This record gives sequence, C-alpha cells and structure tokens, in this order.
Amino acid sequence: GNSGTPPWKTVDGTGGWGGNHGQPVATAVDATGVYLGWTSTEGPWVIHKRTHDGAHGLWGIGLGAFEGVAALAVDQEFLYGVNSKRVMLIDPNTGGMLAYAPVSPSKPEDATPGPAEDPRSLSGTFRKSGVRGMAVSGRCVYVSMPWLDRIDVFEVTEKVEKERTKYQLEPRPDASIPLR
Repeated sequence: GNSGTPPWKTVDGTGGWGGNHGQPVATAVDATGVYLGWTSTEGPWVIHKRTHDGAHGLWGIGLGAFEGVAALAVDQEFLYGVNSKRVMLIDPNTGGMLAYAPVSPSKPEDATPGPAEDPRSLSGTFRKSGVRGMAVSGRCVYVSMPWLDRIDVFEVTEKVEKERTKYQLEPRPDASIPLR
C-alpha cells in the first residue's frame, strides 16, 4: 500500500508517497518543508517534499526505474541527493533537476587491497559498496565513497547563457579526502 493523500501519484506532484521497492532512508529539512528519499521505486516518487507536519505533498520526482537515493542534504539554495550512480543538484522549490555528476560505481581493478576486515565489523559491510553519507558546505558536496576509501568532493558552478543560469556539479579530484 501507499500512505500518501491521495495514495496515488498526481500530475501536480502532491499525491502519493514514496518508493514501492524500498524504504525511506534519506531525509533533509529546511524552512519550507521536509524532503524524504527512498532506496528504490518503480513508479511512485523517489524524492518527495512534504509540509513539516507531513499532511500535504508539495512535489515529488522520480529518477528512473529502480533508482533511489542514499542521502539527501539541503542548504539555503539547493537540495542535494546521491546514490551509487550520481550526485544530484535539485531545485528545492520545484523538484527540478538542475545538474548531476556521475560517481564511481565500483572499486578500481588496480586498487590496493585494504587490511583484512573482522567479519563481525559493521565497517566491513560499509566498505564494500554504496554511498554512506553526504554533507554540503559553501557550494561543495562531500560524498562518502567507502569502496574507494575516500570522500569525494563536488563543487557547484554556474554560468549564464542567454540570460539563463546553468548549474553544473564538477568533481574536484584535488580535494578528495583519503580515508586511510
């Protein structure tokens, strides 16, 4: 079932709830509402903005079949999302995708093996795959990439073309933070 009001997706983005193939795992809050993100979806919204009391949907967006989000963050300008494919820059007022950049999907073949992990260790599970966290500060997005043993940094840039602002997310390899 779906607990939205109404429970089905509506054209204006206010109905429905979240993903139907996963759980709500990501949340962010600003003065205008609450952003919820699900691990996967096959139709319903994967990112949904609701009023602070949760009673009304404000907008919802999908990313593609079975594509979800691992983390959300918001600042005074943008909503940010990340999954194992890409980091996203989203308009918090409309849910429109402003820009995205790919993230590394797997550990490189030539990566040096790390130390043996204790099989009972939660950190061992976290190192194998998946984005584990994201933070934003000063138009930079910091994404935890445990399978690469580093935190990658992406910078929001903009340029004006024909009186329209175009945003980009640029990876900053020079600013990556090693975890070892």
